[in-house]
Amino acid sequence: MEQPGAWSKPAHIQCCSIAEDGSAAWDTNSFEADLRISLGNQPSHSRSEPSFTIHNRSTNATALTGSLTSKTAWRASSILFFFKSPQEHASCLAVRCASLEAANTVESLMDKALGLQQRQMPEGASGRKRAHAEGPAESLQPEASAQGDGNPFDAKIDKGSAEMYFKYYGMLQHQQNMLQDYVRTGIYHRAITSNKLDFRGKTVMDVGAGSGILSLFAAQAGASKVYAVEASGIVGYTQQLADGNADMGKTLQVIHAKVEEVDIAEKVDVLISEPMGTLLVNERMLETYLYARDRFLKPGGKMFPQVGRIHVALFSDAFLHQEVMAKATFWTQDNFFKVDLSSLYGSAVDGYFSQVVVDAFDTNVLVSDPASKILDLGTCTAEDLQDVVIPLDLEVKTQGPCAVHGLACWFDVLFPGTNNPVWLTTAPGQPTTHWFQLRCLMKAPIYVPGPGHRVQGSLHLKAHKFQSYDVHLTLTGPPAQPGGPPQTSSGVFDLKEPYYRQLTPAGWWGQASAGVSQEECQAQQYQQQQQQQQWGPAEQQQWAEQVRQWASQAGLVHASAQQSGQQGAAAGTGQVVGAGQMGQQGQQGGQQAAGGG
Repeated sequence: MEQPGAWSKPAHIQCCSIAEDGSAAWDTNSFEADLRISLGNQPSHSRSEPSFTIHNRSTNATALTGSLTSKTAWRASSILFFFKSPQEHASCLAVRCASLEAANTVESLMDKALGLQQRQMPEGASGRKRAHAEGPAESLQPEASAQGDGNPFDAKIDKGSAEMYFKYYGMLQHQQNMLQDYVRTGIYHRAITSNKLDFRGKTVMDVGAGSGILSLFAAQAGASKVYAVEASGIVGYTQQLADGNADMGKTLQVIHAKVEEVDIAEKVDVLISEPMGTLLVNERMLETYLYARDRFLKPGGKMFPQVGRIHVALFSDAFLHQEVMAKATFWTQDNFFKVDLSSLYGSAVDGYFSQVVVDAFDTNVLVSDPASKILDLGTCTAEDLQDVVIPLDLEVKTQGPCAVHGLACWFDVLFPGTNNPVWLTTAPGQPTTHWFQLRCLMKAPIYVPGPGHRVQGSLHLKAHKFQSYDVHLTLTGPPAQPGGPPQTSSGVFDLKEPYYRQLTPAGWWGQASAGVSQEECQAQQYQQQQQQQQWGPAEQQQWAEQVRQWASQAGLVHASAQQSGQQGAAAGTGQVVGAGQMGQQGQQGGQQAAGGG
């Protein structure tokens, strides 16, 4: 252990000068160096304050030296530090340690020298330079430490998944995508600024601050202090935005760390966050939000949001079912550059039906009232979010027979303002958000003779280490034939790998030319399902050829493939209806989605 006033042992580092434009060219402008930290009281220094020296190994000269303060040295990410001279507009060096262990040693010495318990970015540091340095360079992204090191986030989340997650949210264009969701941003602004009684003079923590927009909203509402906690490389821009809005930004203290790593000296009055993912729980940020509640929120403090609800209802959409089935038609080809692909057709179908469908759909596809699952974020635990089960007992409400193709899902959250409680909803029929809605599409529909029949089952969400959930859906309906057994259909979906349907025109190509209604399409599908139970090989082959023609007309298969893949198509025709009849609803959903952001 170093004695007070001693210099630390040299730490082998790599350095790179930060250019005027904020860039850091590691490949062409870096050099090997030694870093030494003085704990103060050195005879060679006129002042007793701590110091640092960076010695260039190549030139055998001092690259940078100066007083060690919170404004001249700080940790920017897991293995990256910044050192600068105290003079205004002085040069700045980015320092990269060889390992996380070495970086922790450097930080420990800095903490000891300054007598600090927590390193964080200085309020007066240049956000522009940090933004450029931390954005594109992979080495500047936060790095998840080894599992089992005591950090709850790192212990439960795959390291690669976390790195990609923070890299994504460290990019300004993805922050723009969320900001331009004016429904989302506008409701957050109204929820915060219309409840100034909850914010005026209060201490606030913004969990996963991103661009810092919610932190600035809290400042607008009169917060006296806002801790803007963000783990991704976007923090440079967060500080820059705060500096560019000085009247509000002076209230912010930007902290570059995971919430699970933060240590502040006080409890806060209010937590604000946007922890919602697709189906409310995707990305598993709700668990981080609850961690912040347990560690940092005062008893009786406010949470914005505090209540989340997942809503689910049966839906009938033959066009969507046909569209997804037709996506696998590619794999029916038996002469793809002289290669027979048809052996993979069944697996391709299963793969497409394992994706949840994300788009904005019309309420007319819903054929039951919704069931709901309420999550009180003020009282529930992280363990409650590991397995979320929604029992289903839904009555079909249609004018006649229908095919139930799966379960439609959306969510809403409550901001419990004292003066003005505000709901943010992603429900169909409401203004579209960047979350859209979600559907679990079953490969095997359940056919219901008419209204009044009930479909039962469960939706089971199981958390996994890739920051998402496996979705297990089981539906049981009435017998397809009088006196027959109940129909049962089940599927497993990966919430992390959705089919973003709102980004494609596939849902409207076919029906625009076919000119058939959804009711006609459903009737055809039901009739064909019954007929196919009696088909032999000849009928199946004929049906497979018809499917390929529809798919070709829809533009999903090249014309040269029309004569191929008979075996694969025939093997999977139990659920197929022509791709040439896909629905106009997809066009409407895509247009609504495009306007929602």
